[in-house]
This record gives sequence, C-alpha cells and structure tokens, in this order.
Amino acid sequence: MESGSFEVKGRHVLIALLMFFGVIITVNVIFVRLALASFPGEEAKKSYLQGLRYTEVLDEREAERELGWRIAVQTDGGEVSRAGPIVLVLTDADGHPLDGLKLDAYVARPTTDRETQDVTFINRSNGVYRGDDLALNPGVWDLFVSVKQDGEVRLRGRTRLEVRPDE
Repeated sequence: MESGSFEVKGRHVLIALLMFFGVIITVNVIFVRLALASFPGEEAKKSYLQGLRYTEVLDEREAERELGWRIAVQTDGGEVSRAGPIVLVLTDADGHPLDGLKLDAYVARPTTDRETQDVTFINRSNGVYRGDDLALNPGVWDLFVSVKQDGEVRLRGRTRLEVRPDE
C-alpha cells in the first residue's frame, strides 16, 4: 500500500450516508418546529365547538344576506396608509348610509396572531366610520368587523388590506 493513498471502504460509505441523512432530518425538524411555532394550524380557537354550532352559523349568514348591509373600506388603490386611520362606509341594501351602529373590529396578520390590534371606530356621519390611527407594518392584513345594532350582531365582515411601506 502506498503512503498517502486512501481507500474507500464500506464503513466510510455508511458514515457518510448516516451523516447526510442526519443533517437532512435535523434541518427538517428545525423547520417543522419553526413552522408550528409561527402558525399552529388553527385559525379559530375551539374549532370543534364551532363545528357543532355550524347550522347556527349558516342561519346567521343567511340573515346577514337578507338584511343586505354592506361594508366598504375606503382605500387608496386597494392599499391603506402605514400610519393612519381605516375608514369604513356602511350602507343598507338600497345604498343608504347606516349611522349609529357599534363596530367591534381588529386587524391581524393572515398567518399569525402576534401583531393583532383592536380598532375602535367612531361614526362620523353618512355611514362613515373612522378607525383609530394605527401603526401597521407594511404587508398584508385582515380586518375583522362585527356590526351591532341594539346589542345584537347584525353583520360580520372580513376584508384583506395591503399596507404600503413609507416612501
């Protein structure tokens, strides 16, 4: 055998394969843990209990459709400002403004609940409701709104917002 030559043997191949698959498995475990930490896979808490009352949810949605109320977000080309209010316009089935309603709302990222913020809306007039000045990070947000009349939820809405970065 010459000095300095190396011969690949079975144990070398075995060690190389074990190390290769060990790295692959370790990286996969890390990615799965990070994914589950950022999004646990459920959008709603107690989803099983919500499933049990699914018929009630369908009845509520049908009542909302019959009512015909609409929520529109006033945006600038589909985007909202990073540091400013969210403005909603509420109308009935005939397009007349709806005033004097109570809105419960919050904004949240679609994939995590880490940046969720409550939004308080004040009725200005002619169906216009102005929200708090928010400091939202750029990107995609979901706005969830519940409209109440006389303490009863009459309409639920969800809309996607795009927040533009400061220029």
